[in-house]
Amino acid sequence: MRVVILGLLIAFIAGCAAVSTPSITGGREPQQVTEDSETAIENSFMALMNQTSDGERSRAVAQYLDRQRDFYYIAHGMMNTFDNELNLLHQRKESGTELTAEDFQKFNQISFQMRIAREFSERNLHEMLGIYELALIHANDPQATDHRASLWIVTNVSDWLQKSARTGDRSAVISLAEHLEDVNRAQREKFAEKKMKPIRIPSFEKHYRVSKDVLSAAYEQSLKFAKERKKTLFDSFIGQKWSEFEKNRLAQAADEMMQWNDATRSPQALDELYPDSGGKGHVTGNRFPKNTWAITLDDGPHPTHTPGMFKVLTDAKMTGTFFWLTKSIKSYPKLVAQAGTLGFNRGSHSYTHANLPKLNQAGLNHEINDAADGFKEAVGADFTLFRCPYGSCGPMGSKIRQMIADRKALHIAWNVDTLDWQDKNPQSIYERAKKQMDVRGNGIVLFHDIHSQSVEALRLLTGYIQKKGYSVRALPDIIGDVREKSFSSP
Repeated sequence: MRVVILGLLIAFIAGCAAVSTPSITGGREPQQVTEDSETAIENSFMALMNQTSDGERSRAVAQYLDRQRDFYYIAHGMMNTFDNELNLLHQRKESGTELTAEDFQKFNQISFQMRIAREFSERNLHEMLGIYELALIHANDPQATDHRASLWIVTNVSDWLQKSARTGDRSAVISLAEHLEDVNRAQREKFAEKKMKPIRIPSFEKHYRVSKDVLSAAYEQSLKFAKERKKTLFDSFIGQKWSEFEKNRLAQAADEMMQWNDATRSPQALDELYPDSGGKGHVTGNRFPKNTWAITLDDGPHPTHTPGMFKVLTDAKMTGTFFWLTKSIKSYPKLVAQAGTLGFNRGSHSYTHANLPKLNQAGLNHEINDAADGFKEAVGADFTLFRCPYGSCGPMGSKIRQMIADRKALHIAWNVDTLDWQDKNPQSIYERAKKQMDVRGNGIVLFHDIHSQSVEALRLLTGYIQKKGYSVRALPDIIGDVREKSFSSP
C-alpha cells in the first residue's frame, strides 16, 4: 500500500505543478489546459485496453478499486480521531466549561486533514468510475472494438466486490458499490430512453442495501483496518499541508471578524458584497445569532437522495440550501424546479467539483463562469451563493475568491461537518452532527444529498433540532439579518 499511496502523492504534486502562471509580458493568462478530466479518463481507458491480456486488464482495474479501499481506511482512521476530539470538546461543554479557540486547535487540524484525504480519494474515485462507465458502455455494444474486454472488466468489478465483502472490507465495499450503482442506474436510464435492451448491466444493490446491524459491524471493522494501517508518506504530506493552511485560516478568521463586526461601517457598507475577495465576502456561520442554524447540502442533485432530503426537510417544516453541480443540474431539471417550488434556496458548487486551486484560468472559467451560465439557464436567476469544492478557494484575496465576488456572490463555508461522505452509518453521522451543533452554538451544517445514509441522518438530526429548540432558517435570511440589509438567493 505504501507504493500505491506514494504513486498517488507524486501524481497529486505533479498536478499541482501543472497550474499555469500569468504571462510576464502582461495581458491575459494562458487559456490552455494540459488535459481535461474527460480526456484523461478516456486516455486511461485506452491504456487499459492496450494491455496484452484480460488478466492484466483485470489487475489494472483492481488496482483502482484497491486504492479506493485504502483511501477509505485512511479517512476512516482520521474520522475516528475527529470523533474522539469532538467527544472531548462535547464533554467539556456539557460540564459548563467555556471553550476557547485554542480548545478547537486539534479538532480544526484533523478536520482539514480529512479534507485533504477526501481530495485524494475523490480524484481516484472519479477516474475509476469514469473507466467503469466506459467499460459498461463498450460491454453493451457488440460492435465496439473492446466489447469482449469490457465485458471482462465489468465482471471483474463484480467479482472484486464479492471477494472484498467476504474478507471483511464491508464499509469500503458499501461505499464503492453505491457509487458504482449510480453509474449502472444512469446507463439503464439511457437504454430505456432509446428503448434498447442492455447486454449486461450488473446490480450492486445487495452490497450497500444492508441492515443497521451490518452497517454497525462494518464500521467497527473499518476502524480495526484503519488502526492496523502502516503510516505512509501521505501522513507526512497532510501534516505539512496543515501548517501551510493554518496561517491562511487564522488570517481569514481575523479578516472575517473585522469585516462583520466593524461598528464604524454602515449596514450598506457591510452589505457591499463585491468586488471583494476578503472577509465580507466569506460566511462561515460563526457570527450567526445564538442557536441559529442553516442546513446546507452539497454535490447534487441526485435522482433518489435529493427527493429524500426534500421530504425530510418538508416533513420537519425546515428549510435548506442546496449547493449543486452544474453538470448535475443539467441532468435533473425537474428536481431543480421542484426545489424552487418547495422554497429551498439553491447555490452553485462549481461545474464538476474540481479542486479549484489546482486549475489554470481556463479551468477556473469553466468551474465558476460556465457553471454560472448553466445555473442561470436551469434556475432562471443568477446564483448569489457559491461554495468551493472541499472549501478550497485559496487564501483571502485569491483569484478564485475574486471571481466569485465578480459574480456578485458570497462564498459560503461551514462550521459543522457531518463527514457523511465518508461515514456510511446514519446513526454515527447524526451523533457527530448534533455534538458539533451543541459545541458550536450556531452556524452552518454541511450534508451531501448524494448519499443514502445522509437522508436518514438528516431525519434523525431534525428531530434533535426540534427537541433542543434550535432555530433552522433560510441561509439568505440569516445573512440579511446579520448584515442588516435584505439578501436574496434563488
